[in-house]
Amino acid sequence: MTTATLMTVSVSKHGLVRCRQRVGLGRKAARRHARMVYHEGVTHAETTGLTRRCMDRIFRQGKTVHILRLHGHFIYLFTMTWNGPLLVTVCHINKAMQAEREEAYGRKQA
Repeated sequence: MTTATLMTVSVSKHGLVRCRQRVGLGRKAARRHARMVYHEGVTHAETTGLTRRCMDRIFRQGKTVHILRLHGHFIYLFTMTWNGPLLVTVCHINKAMQAEREEAYGRKQA
């Protein structure tokens, strides 16, 4: 995909703080990373097992979170706004889900 076809992804103030704390990215890097995660991350439907149950729990708890993406050791929570997706926050995944994460990435690449 070219960058012209990618949808713009915004980052909320809280999402920016969490990216800085947990991922170690600055403002511009967080915006680029959020766009990449939104388009290339593992979706909720592509996960299984413990990872899927964890993402289900997060999805049901959040009133405004509509989109979940798994990338690296983090779950990224997005919501849809009038001008496109907005990164709300970033959560760590636990050690037990990391093996399943690798399996989900394998399925996505195939």
